[in-house]
Amino acid sequence: MMNSHAVNSLRTTLHAVLIASLVSGCASSFDPTIKAGHEENKERSALAQNSLRQAQNAVPLVSEDHTLRFTQKSIPFVRSAMLPTHIGNITLRVPGRHNLSTVADLISNATGLPVIMTADALQDPASYTPGKSTATPTGTANKDVAHEEAIYTSLMAAGASRLALSDQVAQNTIELNYSGSLSGLLNQVAAKTRLRWTYEDDRIVFRRVITRSILVKSLPGSIKSSGTLTMSSGGTNGGSLSINSDTDTDFWSALEKTIPLLVSPQGQFIVDARVGLITVRDAIDNVQAIEKLVELQNALFLRQISMNVEVLQVDLSLEHQSGIDWNYISDTLAKTNSVVSLTGAPVLVGTSTPGAFGIKMNNGGQTSQIMLKMLEKFGRVSTAYSSVLTTVNRQSVPVGVLNTLSYLKSITPAPISTMSSGSALSGGVGLVPGEITTGFSLNLLPMVLDSNRVLLQCSISISSLRELAKFSTGSGDAIQSVQQPNIDTFASLQRMTLNSGETMVIMGFERDESRTSQTDVVRNSVPGSRLTSSNKKSTIILVTPRLLGV
Repeated sequence: MMNSHAVNSLRTTLHAVLIASLVSGCASSFDPTIKAGHEENKERSALAQNSLRQAQNAVPLVSEDHTLRFTQKSIPFVRSAMLPTHIGNITLRVPGRHNLSTVADLISNATGLPVIMTADALQDPASYTPGKSTATPTGTANKDVAHEEAIYTSLMAAGASRLALSDQVAQNTIELNYSGSLSGLLNQVAAKTRLRWTYEDDRIVFRRVITRSILVKSLPGSIKSSGTLTMSSGGTNGGSLSINSDTDTDFWSALEKTIPLLVSPQGQFIVDARVGLITVRDAIDNVQAIEKLVELQNALFLRQISMNVEVLQVDLSLEHQSGIDWNYISDTLAKTNSVVSLTGAPVLVGTSTPGAFGIKMNNGGQTSQIMLKMLEKFGRVSTAYSSVLTTVNRQSVPVGVLNTLSYLKSITPAPISTMSSGSALSGGVGLVPGEITTGFSLNLLPMVLDSNRVLLQCSISISSLRELAKFSTGSGDAIQSVQQPNIDTFASLQRMTLNSGETMVIMGFERDESRTSQTDVVRNSVPGSRLTSSNKKSTIILVTPRLLGV
């Protein structure tokens, strides 16, 4: 019998053999998987290296995109341009030059479709030159062309390969050396002869004269505006200065004067402002020139401009009764380039001289808020008027805020009538009222320049009532009084070029307001019974144009 030590040793040996067999079996099952993964990574790395070693294909400058997209501009669909689909490629190689009638017959024989040349298509193209007609009579021109064609045909038959042609022969005859689609052939003939072809009623028709209605995107009527600046001085040797700026935006009248320069003597046109259409009947080149003119006008005058207008009122404090120090504001703006920056050189000569300068915000803030903080140094600031005006290019916008005050203008004497007894009878005194209209009127005229810049003309007229003076005559119960208003008037005409979003600051209108109050009840019997106070106010106008749809 084996002892216990030998049994334990045998058990340990058998256990070790069993574990070794299990480990070798697992290793034998994992080896193919690891090897396959290694080979796969090796092949992938080789493919990646090969692709990197190959020369890269150049990126095409133009690529074809079949994605359906919607454009912002509508494109008219010409149904007459659709040709029969059963006609394939056309080949026409006929030596020599041929007139349009011969060309029509050759195309008709090749396609089996009737080809019509209208009477205007066979006429001389020179007769449709814009402006006054200087061409020779039609009969003489046709004879000369026919004679030159006969000479050219005989020379070609004799072997001539190249010949200098006159303008009339070159415009009325073409060569046929084409192979391709039918539409391409028709477009080539139309381009050489300045004609237009259509496919209608199973036939091809060439025309030189077409009729087309062109839409003008403008409202009927015109807008007239004027700005006036008048300065005068009294006395024997007094002088005066008057500056007028009148604008008349009548686009329809301008079109009626411009279109005759683009149509031929045979052309006709009608400008109808009520429906916004221009109907033109002329050669295709002339009609297309008028279309380009109208498209340019529509694109130019439909640029929308939004203008933010703010009128600030500054009640100057006692220590700043001399006026606002615009040099201080200019220096402050120049030192804060991170917030605002000046546009151009401002007109800052004294505090009573009208002027204007521009401000551009760099941090997207509000210009009015910046100006309010700076003006608060000189007194109490309030907004007298604020509005947003929207217009189009070269269309003026008038703005007015008016106040009406009634006063006693004059007194008519009492009528006297004589009675039958010889005594006189007097009636009541007649009072004639008057009205005072004060306030401000503003006329803005923007013009869009290149690079989204705006040339802004601002015409301003401001009036305010200084006092309503009282004049009396007589005494006792027969005293009579009238009133005479004293009005301060300010007029200015400013023009400045600004970027979209910049602010035009207009200043220079300052006025004094005097107020008299009665301090006792004895009506002027006691000296010093009236208290007079004076206050100075300054008006500042901020105009910020912004282009819409940029």
